Amino acid sequence: MKIVGYNDIRDAINAMEQFQSEKPDIFIKIRQAWSLARPIIASYDDVNHFLIKGYEIGQILSEKVEEMRVTLYPGGIYSIFSEKTQYGMGKSQIAHFLKLMYERAIPSALSEYHIFDPSEEGFNAFNDQLRLCFSKCNNNREFYFFVDEIDLISAPEISEERKVILIERFGNILIRTSEEAYNRELPFYIFLVLSNRILEDFERYAPHRIKRRINPFLRADILFDENDIEEFAVNFFAVLWASNYKNIKTKLRNYHYRFKELMGNLLTHFIENLDFLKLDIQSSVVGDLVERLRNMFEIIFDGVDDDQLGSINLGNESEVGSTLEGILKTYLLRKNRPFIIQENGNNIIVSYKNEEKVIKGHRTDGYYDFKIGDNEIGFMPVEITAQRSVNSGRKKRQLKAFTEKHMTLLIWIYINKRITDYELRRFDEEVSNELQRILLPRDLIQYILMVKDRAFSLLEDFRKDIMGDIETFLKKYAKILYNKWMIGQPIVIPPTVGTPTGGVTQVNLEDIDDRVSRLLENTFQYLDGATKRSHKGMKAKIEEELKGLQTPLQNIGVDWPFFDLNTIYRELTQELNNAGLCRYTTLEDRSYLVKIQELFTVNMAVDKCKRVISSRIEDKVKNLS
Repeated sequence: MKIVGYNDIRDAINAMEQFQSEKPDIFIKIRQAWSLARPIIASYDDVNHFLIKGYEIGQILSEKVEEMRVTLYPGGIYSIFSEKTQYGMGKSQIAHFLKLMYERAIPSALSEYHIFDPSEEGFNAFNDQLRLCFSKCNNNREFYFFVDEIDLISAPEISEERKVILIERFGNILIRTSEEAYNRELPFYIFLVLSNRILEDFERYAPHRIKRRINPFLRADILFDENDIEEFAVNFFAVLWASNYKNIKTKLRNYHYRFKELMGNLLTHFIENLDFLKLDIQSSVVGDLVERLRNMFEIIFDGVDDDQLGSINLGNESEVGSTLEGILKTYLLRKNRPFIIQENGNNIIVSYKNEEKVIKGHRTDGYYDFKIGDNEIGFMPVEITAQRSVNSGRKKRQLKAFTEKHMTLLIWIYINKRITDYELRRFDEEVSNELQRILLPRDLIQYILMVKDRAFSLLEDFRKDIMGDIETFLKKYAKILYNKWMIGQPIVIPPTVGTPTGGVTQVNLEDIDDRVSRLLENTFQYLDGATKRSHKGMKAKIEEELKGLQTPLQNIGVDWPFFDLNTIYRELTQELNNAGLCRYTTLEDRSYLVKIQELFTVNMAVDKCKRVISSRIEDKVKNLS
């Protein structure tokens, strides 16, 4: 992939402006369709230069036009389908192209493009439209009837029982007309635009009624590479610029040349960070790309003007990094409203504090506070950085100080993805608590500096679930802190049995078992946060969690410590190994406990290991008198 630059943007805009002057009606259709993420209602020949894989699409369509006289039979039901389940594959666009091609190939032919709706009114409209079109067909006039949006029958909220009814009804309407056309030998052809999802439902709920009658006709799965995405993105931008979208030309009277250069760089960074945008080359669809580009340009075109464009300097790495850090810190302050996490009937109040907290001489950028009532049960340090490295020097010492006692949230505006992954893998092996992370590519999000007033709306569009990710971390840590809090609560002793002088202290062993489960859950959450952990780190984690039992056990007369750490750890790892949940080579501190990814779960690990600790406590309790 080459870097998109000023010349690429300029040339694309010149070509688009010429196209706009030559075919203004088609240009408007392209802009409207891309703005709404809908198919372009125009012929393939008019728009093929602006499509992803336009040449391949043309070949597929040409073949189907050539085959039409031989392949299609009276009353035939054909599918324009996709092997993938996603919406946005381009099936509807190809169906519209095919419809217009058939009209041109046979001037006397008629056609209809029906948008299906699975409501009662929608079924009636579908039946009426189909019958009306069929009445216009005769031996001298062919009719091509296209049906789209059938996937709505497969909506997740529709029950299986309801799907069976809807599919049966849809099939009955189709089959009636199909059979009549076949028996009367009328050239009436039905084309269904189908995803793999609805095809699977046809197979599951009505295989003999409708699935066997559908003839696979045109597969719409077209793979594209980074060069295709680049070409499409440039064309997308050129359409918006040429149409003066959001009055952009007026806003940029003095700096329009620089804006084109910046947009060229942005499109390069957009393509380089497709993984961050959750747009995997092998699985992404055209609709996803259109949505991302549309939303990105919507925000930038709306927010940028001459003053902002003239003042920003995206070339100064240090300045950009510190400015982005500041925007993120402000964003966290504005967006983090206190919320409640419920745990066993207790309300854990989580709130963000835009204040420094000093931990072993290192200051946080802020922190999340966790409370049950007026009791603070813990906090999560927050570190926001745009440094090149977090695994060396002061930054590493700072993060290790934070993670020594607390699960920590790292928001890292990184420069090099490969280095980032390597550093974090190494860091995970050394820290005492999990380092939760939000990773943001600087070379992409730096463009929020162009629209400071709405800076984070752009970043949120790139990663809509960024706050969802943070909330997931908070809920996980709230459970860990709640477990610690519960472990440390006084052990309730029921009334003694027997005489006041000779009675035996009774301790609820289920309560002990529950506390052990909680401390092991916290321990194995730590292991679950990485592929492997050092034995030294695992032992330190178990020891830290076990200390939560010190006060409640001492209060009922159990001496502390009651365990040998190395012995307990050896037994725990053996249980995990025997259960096939983890593996290890040796038990030396520098060696590792490695979880078996496809089998390991925190709950299974707790279930297999809790007797190692609870049996020891039970023996101590039974000896109390």
